[in-house]
Amino acid sequence: MNKVLPIFSLISATQRGWEISNYQTLENADLIFKALHRDDHYIFVFQQEGRSQIMLDFETVEINGAAILCILPGQAHQGILAEHVDAWFFAVNK
Repeated sequence: MNKVLPIFSLISATQRGWEISNYQTLENADLIFKALHRDDHYIFVFQQEGRSQIMLDFETVEINGAAILCILPGQAHQGILAEHVDAWFFAVNK
């Protein structure tokens, strides 16, 4: 069975064309994990501390400590783990 992944648009969330959010002491229970999906915009994750995992194009990527991650428009992704995470998320239209 070939499932089509949903594509989320930033314009449906904000008319500015960008959005910034901060997550402090983020844990698995604190997240509402979206199902595997794609976005039509860029997402930059600036993790300051903690440990997280994301499914990115069907591969698990682990982020430990301070790091930057860029998710490109059209990449399949889903958050799968967050432990003591302090991070900023910046989404911007292409």
